Amino acid sequence: PPPPGLQTPPGPPNAYDENPVVPPIGLQAPQVPIPPPPPAPGVATGPVAPTPAAAATGAGS
Repeated sequence: PPPPGLQTPPGPPNAYDENPVVPPIGLQAPQVPIPPPPPAPGVATGPVAPTPAAAATGAGS
């Protein structure tokens, strides 16, 4: 049984025990960052090439 003070109920081991039989999901596979989805057309996200409308206003000069 778990030492006094822990809230782990008696029973088969699970992911919340001190020594889980199955490693946590985060440790089973490498943490590969998920690439952000492509921005919708017409939506400027971050540094992007100036749109024709922005270039017409003389932006950057």
